[in-house]
Amino acid sequence: MFMSYSILIRVVLPLLIGYWIARRTRHLIMSLVLRLMPLKVRLSQKAFAMQTRITMIVGVGIIAATLLAFNYAYVRVVPMTAEAPGKAAQELAPLPAPAQTPPTPKQPVIEPAPEAPAAAPELREPEKAAVAVPKPQPYFNPQPPPVPIETPVYLQLSAFRNYESAWAMQHRVAPHYRRPVWVGHHTYDAVPYKVLIGPFRSRRAAIEFKKAQRLKAFPRTLDEIRLYQS
Repeated sequence: MFMSYSILIRVVLPLLIGYWIARRTRHLIMSLVLRLMPLKVRLSQKAFAMQTRITMIVGVGIIAATLLAFNYAYVRVVPMTAEAPGKAAQELAPLPAPAQTPPTPKQPVIEPAPEAPAAAPELREPEKAAVAVPKPQPYFNPQPPPVPIETPVYLQLSAFRNYESAWAMQHRVAPHYRRPVWVGHHTYDAVPYKVLIGPFRSRRAAIEFKKAQRLKAFPRTLDEIRLYQS
């Protein structure tokens, strides 16, 4: 049972938290990488692939750093909690029982006069501190990891092979909807330029908007898609 909790705290929990942190900071890292790129590289076709690759490497580094930090904290905390019960058991160990007195003989025996009992030596301050019973420590209840926020969903209206056709459709349909209409670029798609509308908080909200507007579109996320600003 202790081994399963140890694996949960040292492996599963830091991996989940590291993935959540990397997912939350993905767009921030991508924007920083884009700003650090030279202008010539930023305008090339390989810019987005390079940006995605660097973001994935940084995300893996965040997950690994979280895993190492949790294991370091676990190694420092667990020995301290394991030594406390052992010390308390040693300090509270019962004293040995006094030896039984021998039986008195039947015949009278002349005994010497009893000596005055010697006074017990007083305990010094360190010995008093060792005999003192330790105070009970409060129980530590770890908080559960935060729930990751759901990824925004977009409705893809159409896809084009060239940049001009995508922007022409965006300018044509944008005035008819209250939600923003975007042009996105997918590096690894044969038809790379997408016309998207959104974002929506969930896939269900996107489908309800599609039915209300009678659109021939399908919901999707922004995986490997970079949005352009007009």
